Amino acid sequence: MKLSKKESELLELFVLKDTKLTAKEIAESLNISSKTVYRLVHKINEASEFGILIETYIGKGMKMNYRNYLKYRSIFKQSGSETEERVSSVLMNLLSSSPLFISIENLFKRYFISSETQYKDLEKIKKKMKQFDLLLERKENKIRIIGKEQSIRKAIYHMLLRTAIVDTDFYVIDNKNISQYDIDFLTAQLELIEKKIKGNIPYPYNINIFSHLYILVMRIRNGFIPKNREDKTLDAYEVSLKESNQEIYGISQKIVGNLSHYLSEKIDQIEEFYLFQYIISSGIEEQSFELYSDGQLKLIFEDAIDFVSQHMALDFSSLKEDKSFFNHFRVMLYRNKNKIVIVNNLLGEIKKEYPELFKSVEKLSHYLSSEYSLAPISEDESGFTMLYFAKDFEKLKTKKRVIIMCSSGVGTSELLKVKVQRNFPTLDIIDVVSVNQFKKKYMEEKVIVDFIISTINITLYNLILEVPVALVSAMFTGKDQETIRLMMEGI
Repeated sequence: MKLSKKESELLELFVLKDTKLTAKEIAESLNISSKTVYRLVHKINEASEFGILIETYIGKGMKMNYRNYLKYRSIFKQSGSETEERVSSVLMNLLSSSPLFISIENLFKRYFISSETQYKDLEKIKKKMKQFDLLLERKENKIRIIGKEQSIRKAIYHMLLRTAIVDTDFYVIDNKNISQYDIDFLTAQLELIEKKIKGNIPYPYNINIFSHLYILVMRIRNGFIPKNREDKTLDAYEVSLKESNQEIYGISQKIVGNLSHYLSEKIDQIEEFYLFQYIISSGIEEQSFELYSDGQLKLIFEDAIDFVSQHMALDFSSLKEDKSFFNHFRVMLYRNKNKIVIVNNLLGEIKKEYPELFKSVEKLSHYLSSEYSLAPISEDESGFTMLYFAKDFEKLKTKKRVIIMCSSGVGTSELLKVKVQRNFPTLDIIDVVSVNQFKKKYMEEKVIVDFIISTINITLYNLILEVPVALVSAMFTGKDQETIRLMMEGI
């Protein structure tokens, strides 16, 4: 099921408004006619594989079937137009093959489009690449993307996180250049890293590492192994970082060695350091960065909290004692220095749910960049930082027995936890786990809870549970609260 832009906007409107809407109200919001509204609703419901998404009540308006919508969201990301999908696919092929030339005929042959349309697509790609300081170079009937290796990786990573990975507990890649065997191998490498560090790597850092390895495999499978790069030699800070984190660097060496053996290709030693950077920026508390002294780092951290407190006219000072937030902040500064990209797939929902708080944290990001000479801090980073403020903002007392099952990630899961606590103080949340953690901790013994609150469709994981499961979204909207109330009434 693929949606047009207007169909996606219509669904998003129902999520945002969280109530019944008349055709006239929808038409005014989307700047279309009432007749078009009915046509869009019919098309959405006809195409849905999960039952009716938008229910129509004669004389009363329309209402989203939120349970069916969550099933849809658990598998599909709302896609753009056919043209946008084609451009993204062609761009990924060019990036993964860079700096090699590709025949324009081979690049577009499966799309059956005219030369004029091909030209328009390449112009769009050229425009997209400007933000990454990359160039589209044409030579006769061949074309390629050129630029710094770091810029190419950043562009691939950004494309991959926006379009290819659709779940944070298992990996779904829509790309012909990588096989399921590769995906299984890379998943095993991620599990090996977690075993070596004796802990789970939370979202989005597990996705960061998986994607970094995926990019390397994809490029090697396309016949390009980067050599003689401009950033091959480590500087004094990088050497010091490596020496002060030798155990983690050893893990990186092991994984790259496994990858080399798996691909039967010699891999440049610099890849060990690249992977090492992603591992130590994954929220592990034991690593040493030495970017700032402990006193300097604490000063910047507390200044950030004071900034948001002042801007929001709220007291967030209790966050100064939050060790989890402090570690996130420390790792964020390291990523900033080393230009390590993360993509926040919850960003759209975060902006809608907490518009004022997000604006405040965005202003904080600009302030930190200016005041402490940092590189620009992305919206994605601001979104993750905002979750810690939102967690404190939502905090209330708790009570009663449930498990929350969601994708890994302290900020996201803790935010959901406190929102459930706020709205249902009689619930006692005994644990917050991912699917993998749930399997390890609870599948061999009976789960003693009244029900499970899950942000993921557990049927995708072949889980059969004896207790009821309430499917909700990570941002816990009014529709989700209604689901929990109905669940509690039925127990």
